[in-house]
Amino acid sequence: MPNFEQGPDSKLQSPEQWREWEYEFRCTAVCYELWDRISLKNGGSEISWLEEPARPSTESRPRRREATDTGSSSSAAQGEREERPEFARAMEAYEREMEIYYEEQRNIRELKDLIRKTVPVRYRMLTCRPEEDIRTWFANLEAYFEGSVAGRQGGKEEKDRAREAGIGTRDDSSSGDNDNNDK
Repeated sequence: MPNFEQGPDSKLQSPEQWREWEYEFRCTAVCYELWDRISLKNGGSEISWLEEPARPSTESRPRRREATDTGSSSSAAQGEREERPEFARAMEAYEREMEIYYEEQRNIRELKDLIRKTVPVRYRMLTCRPEEDIRTWFANLEAYFEGSVAGRQGGKEEKDRAREAGIGTRDDSSSGDNDNNDK
């Protein structure tokens, strides 16, 4: 069972391990607050990634002014005092937005690294192009492995559930009928 904290066992070695790997990946993505953006099973709406914030215009930044007379120096100083709080607030907001943006970018990189470390290259080459985003990587992995698991099981889950419920499958009932006919 893949557990990203346990090293070699965390690798997705076969399609049969997909469910466990997907669960661990989803738990990690939820911790990074990215699952809603990665999963395309959120009601069909795609939540967009954060965009890099625009830096405040340098035109609103206070500039040092040299005054030639006393009257203009006091008005220049007053103008700087009026502009400074506005620019300072804009810069503070920008810096907060940049921190949030960089945190999301860092978390995305960490999830991509997690995929690179836990999904063998033979599977990544089929599903994860370097220029694609994490959402596309996960969607491609999910489609590949869910298709592989369904194809390999070939109805095995239904047969197992039927046996557990005491219902015979075609193979079971045909062999049972043959046994009854022989008696």
